[in-house]
Amino acid sequence: ELEIFNRLSGQVPRIIFVSSESHRNPRTFDLEGFGEYREFKIGKVMELYGHYKLLMTTFANELSRRLNPGNVTDYSVFALCPGPVNSNIAREAPKIFQPLLKLTFSIFFRSPKRACEPVIYLAASGDVEGKAIDYLFLMSRKEMDEKATDPANGKTLWGGSEKLKGKILDT
Repeated sequence: ELEIFNRLSGQVPRIIFVSSESHRNPRTFDLEGFGEYREFKIGKVMELYGHYKLLMTTFANELSRRLNPGNVTDYSVFALCPGPVNSNIAREAPKIFQPLLKLTFSIFFRSPKRACEPVIYLAASGDVEGKAIDYLFLMSRKEMDEKATDPANGKTLWGGSEKLKGKILDT
């Protein structure tokens, strides 16, 4: 049905992943423990965040390769980093620190309204029509980390995702 709609509308469907520049932080591409809960301490939060954003960005690349196997773009797959967003993430912080955190976030972090601009751009702009894959950092095009674009990593992640899906569906 979707393929018929695409042909009739003349539009290429767009899939958008909200990733992060943190996808560049992991030194290696690692699937050990993929799909398993990991205990972690606060000091590991950013490391794990970068790891999962690398997996997401790698998945976006592999999805694009699989949806667009030839030279024709049937689906556009985009990833973006909106930058730091003032999303009230510190709401669970101790009450004594919340005023300082709210002030810091309001000064240095983008509002959700502003942070969604690249999502709207990728969803609606004619500038990206027909592109198979693209990545925006804030509102500027940027190359993704080579670990995320490596086809071998994409294939490994896809296989791991299929195994994980099988485990979940079999239970």
